[in-house]
Amino acid sequence: MSARNDQPDAAGAPPAAASGRSWWFAVNSFLAILVLTLAVAWASVLQLRASAVVSGDPTSDPAAPLTISGVSSLEGGIQGPAVHVGATQQTLIVSFAASPMWHASSRDCLADIVGVVDWTGQTTWIGARAGHTDAIAGDPSSSSAYVVGPGSYCEAGRFVSPDGGLTWSAGSLPGNAASSPTWLAFDPSRVHTLLASYPGRQYVSLDSGLTWASRQTMVTPLAFDLAGRLVGWEAGKLFESSDDGASWTEMGPGPAVLPAAAGATSNGVLLGAEDGLWWYPSTAAPSLIQSGRVFSIATVGDGAVVLGADAAGHPWLGTVSSNEPGIALAALPPDMASLEITGGGVAANDSGAVVAFSGRSSTIASIGFNR
Repeated sequence: MSARNDQPDAAGAPPAAASGRSWWFAVNSFLAILVLTLAVAWASVLQLRASAVVSGDPTSDPAAPLTISGVSSLEGGIQGPAVHVGATQQTLIVSFAASPMWHASSRDCLADIVGVVDWTGQTTWIGARAGHTDAIAGDPSSSSAYVVGPGSYCEAGRFVSPDGGLTWSAGSLPGNAASSPTWLAFDPSRVHTLLASYPGRQYVSLDSGLTWASRQTMVTPLAFDLAGRLVGWEAGKLFESSDDGASWTEMGPGPAVLPAAAGATSNGVLLGAEDGLWWYPSTAAPSLIQSGRVFSIATVGDGAVVLGADAAGHPWLGTVSSNEPGIALAALPPDMASLEITGGGVAANDSGAVVAFSGRSSTIASIGFNR
């Protein structure tokens, strides 16, 4: 009588059962690895999304040195020069005076029109009031924004936005309620920290303009660099502060006249004047790098976008790298290059920039960066 092959194997299980268990073990192992792989991939997606929220630009940072890839019109034929721009971490904000094309009204002091451009280039025109605008400040580290200027129908007012300019509410008033500060900016290294300057006095808000504290100072603030170093000016001298203007250290000689525009980088200071754009490096003498009148400077990392005009009032727009002093001028569309401007502004974040060419008839344009 032949023996039956039903004895347990070395592990104590019949061979058929052992084979089945091995198969299930392999399947379960494969499923476990698949689930783990999917979990890691999903975590990576979430991390990228979180990074996009923090940076305000889910595509990439601009290439270095900063270079303009193109300029396109957002809105033209604006009546008058009262155009203002600002930038938060994720949005670009513009405002301009109302006109019959936008709001037909016989009442004076109608609130300005406000537009928001997100990182995709989508523009939203806001119906809610933000009053009249003398200046816009956006927080590079959040979606907070602050507008100074008279409120709706001429009463004094300040307005704050927690969402990059999509909605606005009344804020508190630093300084003289009847006038706007001479300079306004967020500290890029301290989220929600906003500074406002009046002659002889500086105001600091730690909550994006809801409450303020003040101190006396004789130094006029000019610009922050990316690390939060604040550059200031007195006649013939430049200063720097690492504590939002609570104390100042002299950097060296500066212009005799208050600059019309300024931008700070880790290697020096860009100053705009009636005769052109000046570069004040940290370790060398200043130099003129572009002639013409300068209206606005917006820094992006260690680069900057500069708006100016030639002797005929025609605009020029360029980028500057603090590592390679000099300016790279952008090609403007013919309808913009032929404008005659008397002012304007530039605001930028990682996703791009917005520029106001201001004159008798003003134009708002968007700027793309090489990546």
